Amino acid sequence: YLAQLAFALSLAGQMREAERTIAEAVEGSAKLDARDPKNVAPAMGYLDALNTSALIAYRVGDQPRAIRFGREALAAAARIPEDTRNARYGRGAIAEAKALLGAALLSSASSAASDRGKRLALLTEARSLLADAVAVVDQVRAAKQESKFVEGADAEIAAALKACDEELAKLGK
Repeated sequence: YLAQLAFALSLAGQMREAERTIAEAVEGSAKLDARDPKNVAPAMGYLDALNTSALIAYRVGDQPRAIRFGREALAAAARIPEDTRNARYGRGAIAEAKALLGAALLSSASSAASDRGKRLALLTEARSLLADAVAVVDQVRAAKQESKFVEGADAEIAAALKACDEELAKLGK
């Protein structure tokens, strides 16, 4: 529930309190996950907390931290059993991690404007992650399923993917 509270605080613009709360949520979720790594409930809670951490970091403009949490979320997702990863909730949580990481990488690419190689690498990775997230959105919509992730972020992800493609086109890729 701490991750949900942190999310609500971020929506209310109380970013310092949101950051403090999500740090506590990640720490607690990590401990629960470590206690019983075969139990998927704490593992999914940890993944959700990492996603919320990435989102809050992204919203406050701390892209390096958003990237770190996004990568941690994908690493945590890889440890979740395949059947859970492939279930609707698991796919949504993983797509959310990819979308957040992709958006943070895209945002970071603008600060790497003077280094074409670094910019290209950031944009290429961002595009792959964002395209994966869009594919999940499309699958959920095609199956006429409900998803908290899809309802809240589909337009943002599509816009980020479009922006990424435009930036890559400017680089001749």
